[in-house]
Amino acid sequence: MSKRIISLVLALVMVLGTFSFTFAEEPENGLTDNEKVNWLIQEGLVEGDEGTGDLRLADPIKRSEVAKMVVLAQGKGELAKSLETIERFPDVLTSPADKWANGYINVAAADGIVTGYEDGTFRPGNNITKAEAIAMMVRVAGGLSPEEQKLAVGKNWAAPYLIKAHELGILEGVELGNANEAATREFVFEIVYNTIHTADSGRYSIVKAIVLENYRVENLDKDEVVVEVISEIQKSKFADESRRIEGAQYSLIIPENVGDVEDLLGKVANITVEGEIRDGAEAVRVVVDDTYKYAVGAITSVGKNRIVVNYSDRYTVELPERYDKSDERIFRTYYNNKSFAYEDFVEEEVYPEFARITVKNGKVLFIDAFDFDDIAPVQEVRNDGRVVYVYNDEADGALKKLEFNSRTNVIIIDGTKMSVGSLEDIEAMDVVHYIADENTVFVRVDAEVEGVYEKASSTTIEGVSIVNIFVDGEAYAALTKTPYRKAVYTYNLEDFATLEGSQSDIDERLSAYKDEEVVLLLDMNDNVQYIAAEVKDTHFVAMIKDILVDEVELELVDGEEEVYKASLKRSTLIAYEEHSLKEGRLEAFNKGDLVRVRLDEDGYIAKLVKLADNDINIDAWEDEDYAGYSDRIATGKAVLTGNLRYNKNRGAFAGEENEFYYV
Repeated sequence: MSKRIISLVLALVMVLGTFSFTFAEEPENGLTDNEKVNWLIQEGLVEGDEGTGDLRLADPIKRSEVAKMVVLAQGKGELAKSLETIERFPDVLTSPADKWANGYINVAAADGIVTGYEDGTFRPGNNITKAEAIAMMVRVAGGLSPEEQKLAVGKNWAAPYLIKAHELGILEGVELGNANEAATREFVFEIVYNTIHTADSGRYSIVKAIVLENYRVENLDKDEVVVEVISEIQKSKFADESRRIEGAQYSLIIPENVGDVEDLLGKVANITVEGEIRDGAEAVRVVVDDTYKYAVGAITSVGKNRIVVNYSDRYTVELPERYDKSDERIFRTYYNNKSFAYEDFVEEEVYPEFARITVKNGKVLFIDAFDFDDIAPVQEVRNDGRVVYVYNDEADGALKKLEFNSRTNVIIIDGTKMSVGSLEDIEAMDVVHYIADENTVFVRVDAEVEGVYEKASSTTIEGVSIVNIFVDGEAYAALTKTPYRKAVYTYNLEDFATLEGSQSDIDERLSAYKDEEVVLLLDMNDNVQYIAAEVKDTHFVAMIKDILVDEVELELVDGEEEVYKASLKRSTLIAYEEHSLKEGRLEAFNKGDLVRVRLDEDGYIAKLVKLADNDINIDAWEDEDYAGYSDRIATGKAVLTGNLRYNKNRGAFAGEENEFYYV
């Protein structure tokens, strides 16, 4: 941008800051809650009313006033006077209230900063709209290209200006809303601020580019990326005018305060560098282009020309992966940090459990996909993150030790953003996702959800069994049959079990949470990994010590002895097998039977399920047998022999096919 144009912008602000309107009180320090407006104030570019300091940020601005500002800012006031009687727009001279502005409007229109309407009028008394103000700033910043100008016609005349303003950063951090509504002075101040800070084109080049590589997928420095230029938005005055860079790739440096190389991977962004775009150039500004869609989630289906994410979102894939149509081909595909051909997803039937996918007009441009060795909630962190203990869903929440080192790649997940992290960032109650071969761990730091537990219901999606956990009206999925992906749960924050088994099992176990405050921990796909609350445990496994008329004396695994009533009038359910529940009689049970018990809210036995017939053999018990799988099962002082085995580490009884019955 030339010094003349920069001066024009600055003068515009100063003139805008001196228009007089009604009084309204401003903060005593003269500043506002808008940092962009504050910068203009602190730089002396904006002043309020004399004596009051009122900036009137919510007031609109008339089109005639904008024309006057432009002309005065250019120092063309005298020229405007000489054109006061020249008719360019007939509705200006014929308006008693607005003919004073005729000369200013003529000059501003001749300079291409303001324009009239298709019917030949200017409508000087109208408040300037946001679209019109944006168009003015785009023209101040250099205007549209001839190709873009051809599109600025008819009802959609503003679209090219809005797109250009977005590319130039004129709209960064600005709440646009309805572009056809009147612009407030605050809105104009904001876009003027952005124009000053983003359009110094004499020094900078701006390109729209897709980020193809970072340190995780290629041998690059932690602040280095490789990009491919999609289009050139602005060329530095130092650049070769004849040089075409669309389709070229460059290695750029992204300082930490400018952008995060992990979050940028696969995204399209407007990247500003000082001078000419070149290898090794350092970005001074990066703005992600949100006209592209950045989908995240599990890849649940792949085909030669389509991909499905989260079972429902379908996108088109154009093959082969080559340079044939800009913005309509796959630029790059990664799988577990390595380059991967999309065709291999199809041929090998690979369905990554998490992916970031860049989409334009329904077509896939970039895939960064992962399958994890383990996903688990964090219980404790030691040695500055080098040692992390997690709840192991394959061992009923027993602690599992993960060890990391200085070469471990740590990626932080916070909301929709991924960022470069460190081991020190890992904390208890995070959820880690580990790829052992790649020494990479993804850490979801916003995993925690709190609320009132309502219910659980099961569903099957394309053969995958899923339990939906409802908390505060929201449904969160829990995988109950996928190893190292199951949730662990606890009633006392100390003893854990894995959420698995039949739907009736799951309903029973989670029913203890009904109407209670619970804490969930979610993984990157929002699947539940952890459920916790301090509630009374109404589900347990025990041995029958004695049976009375309507009472059952049970001996628990910890040696405690309790007597529970089992009134048939309360519809106690009795079963010889897990899936054949029916009302029955206690005579079907014997001393030494191993049973699963569920109590109702009054403490009566609501369900009694026989797991196995067992003989009592106290003399056969030896302490050392209690630690692992054994042919004997210890329940307190008694030993149950037979087909079941007790695993102390799991806290569960195992049958012949390793079907576990949880204590």
